[in-house]
Amino acid sequence: MDRHRRSKILAVDDDEAVLDVAVEILRSAGYEVVGVTNACRALEVIAETPEIDLLFTDIVMPGELHGFALAEKARQLRPDLPVVYASGYCDFFDRRSLAAPSGPFIPKPYRPRSLLSEIARALWASPRP
Repeated sequence: MDRHRRSKILAVDDDEAVLDVAVEILRSAGYEVVGVTNACRALEVIAETPEIDLLFTDIVMPGELHGFALAEKARQLRPDLPVVYASGYCDFFDRRSLAAPSGPFIPKPYRPRSLLSEIARALWASPRP
């Protein structure tokens, strides 16, 4: 097992069913996963859990913090934190109007292979000992 299969991922999605699928896919691949359903809780987890290696977040979520804003705030706490974005609304909004993301994007519904590929790629690109 390589070093990234032991990585800890924070998965964020306001749809519990979608979150459960993502968590199951990631856990079945050997990742440790924390799943939360809102951006405020995600920020708490990042602040409380320094061993989070990657943030996997939905973009369109209710409340003040959409996924791009969550990533921006998360990087204020952890500037080196890699982020992978997901959304089922990619045809209905202009990502540039929300913010300029820094990280890969996966359209929903995502296939397990594409999700795992983007997660692995983001982890390998991140500076980890």
